[in-house]
Amino acid sequence: MYQIFPDRFFPGNSRPWNSTRSLNDFYGGTIRGILDKLEYIQSLGFNTIWLNPFFKTTSHHGYNASDYYAVEPRLGTMEDIRELITTAHKLGIRLILDFVANHWSKDHFTFQDAQYNPHSQYHDWYFWKKWPDDYECYFNVRELPKINLNNSSARDLFVGGCPILVAGRL
Repeated sequence: MYQIFPDRFFPGNSRPWNSTRSLNDFYGGTIRGILDKLEYIQSLGFNTIWLNPFFKTTSHHGYNASDYYAVEPRLGTMEDIRELITTAHKLGIRLILDFVANHWSKDHFTFQDAQYNPHSQYHDWYFWKKWPDDYECYFNVRELPKINLNNSSARDLFVGGCPILVAGRL
């Protein structure tokens, strides 16, 4: 199994790496860059890629997704993901998509609605200490509100695997 952190793997399309100053900067790796290196990965003897998050996010790491139904534009497009899956499978490479199922970005539409709408259908998707500004977070990081998976509606979003695949958009 070969693990890939998309932003740090390879830019692709003969693009240069971004100029960076910090580990938190965007380095410029893309889904296209992964496509460019699939045969190389296969030549090393790997038959599985563990792909770190590529969903819409504000971070370099992607573990604070704001939309599990969209690809982060700086990494590529939905078409790039489709091509990655198709090409990897033709080469006998499986993909494991990494996504978080207990928190996401404070920018996720359900959290935004729950935080600003007192009658939100998503209110009980979160653990409120004191609504609207005090809520439980993953590792106490305010950017990462914890999802109340005791709530069946919230839990149903994750049943069957990664929402981007379940939605049939690939």
